[in-house]
Amino acid sequence: MKNNIYDRLGEIQNKIPENSALLIEDQLNLFYFTGIQLSAGSLLITPQEAQLFVDGRYLEICQKESCINSAALETDNIILFFVFHKIDLLFFDSGKTSYRRYTELSQDLEIKLRPFNEGLCQFRKIKDHNEIKLLQQAAELGTQGYNFIKRQLKEGVSEKELAQQLKLFWIGEGAEDLAFESCIAFGDNSAFPHHHPSDHMLKNNNIILADIGVKKNGYCSDMTRMLSFGNVCPEILKIYDIVLEAQMAALKYCRAGITAGDLDKAAREVILKHGYGEYFTHGLGHGIGLEVHEFPYISHREKVKDTILEENMIITIEPGIYLPGIGGVRLEDSVVVQKNGIINLSKAPKSLI
Repeated sequence: MKNNIYDRLGEIQNKIPENSALLIEDQLNLFYFTGIQLSAGSLLITPQEAQLFVDGRYLEICQKESCINSAALETDNIILFFVFHKIDLLFFDSGKTSYRRYTELSQDLEIKLRPFNEGLCQFRKIKDHNEIKLLQQAAELGTQGYNFIKRQLKEGVSEKELAQQLKLFWIGEGAEDLAFESCIAFGDNSAFPHHHPSDHMLKNNNIILADIGVKKNGYCSDMTRMLSFGNVCPEILKIYDIVLEAQMAALKYCRAGITAGDLDKAAREVILKHGYGEYFTHGLGHGIGLEVHEFPYISHREKVKDTILEENMIITIEPGIYLPGIGGVRLEDSVVVQKNGIINLSKAPKSLI
C-alpha cells in the first residue's frame, strides 16, 4: 500500500508549480492519498513533499501507520509549513471545497488561492492492481447480496423490507455500508430509473428491478439485475431482450482507446433500432471506485462524449428502457477496461428467474 501512496503522491506532485501547495481535505481523497480512513484532516502537497495535519483522534495512528509526515492540526503548524516552504500560492479542489472554507482559508492564511485545474477525479480514474482486487471483492459481495434477494422473494414482501433485509445481510457479511440506497422496484415502479424503495408489496406476475451496491474496504460495487415473479407481461419480456442485446453490444465494443460517446452509441443504437430510443433516458454508465459515481462518465452528452477510455478504468455499462405505467428494464455490469476488451466484475446471471 505504501508504494501505491508514493506513486499517487509522485503523480500529483508533478502537476504542482514551485512555491505552491495543494490542499486536500475531503474524506475520500484523504484516504486515496494517505491510505488512512480520516473523518477530518488537511493534507498539503508540494512538489517536494507532503505533510498531513490531523487532530488528536488520528495523530498517533497516522504517525504510526502513514508513510506521510503527520502533525497536529493547528493553524500555527500550517502557517509554519507555508513559511518554511516559501509557499505563496495554495491550490484547492473547487469540486470539494465550500465557499465558507475558501473564506476561512483566505482570512487565516493570507495567501493566494486558486482552483486546481487538473481535478482530483482525474488522478483516481486509473485503478492500480490493489484497487482492482478490492473492487472485485466488493463486486463478489454484491453478487452474494443479489442471491440473497432471490431467496427472500415472496408475495407480500415490500420493496422497503427487501432493501432493509439486504443491508442487514451485507453488514453481517463484513460490508462497511451500502454503496448507495438500494433501488428495489416491483411492477410498474421499475419504470422510474431512480426509484426509492416504498411500502409497495410484491404481487404475482410482477417484474422486479434490483439496482444494488455495497461498500467494502472503501470501494464500491454496482450492479442491476431483473427478476420475474410469475408471468410478466409480453412487452416487458420484449424490452428485456432489447436491453440485453444493447448491453451485450456495448460490452463487446468496450476497450481502451474508444470514446465514452462511441460506447454509449453502441448500446443506444440497438435501442433506437427497435423503436424505444425515447425511453432510454440516461447515459450508459459511469466510473466506479471509492465513489459509486466518479469519472469517467459514459454518455453521448457534449461535455463528456469525447473522453477516451483508458486501460484499467473501471466503469458501469447499464442501458435501460422505461415504459411509464408498465415497467422498466435495466441491466448493469461493472467492468475493467482492457486494451482488447473488458474484465467483467459482475458475475450474477442475467436471467429473469
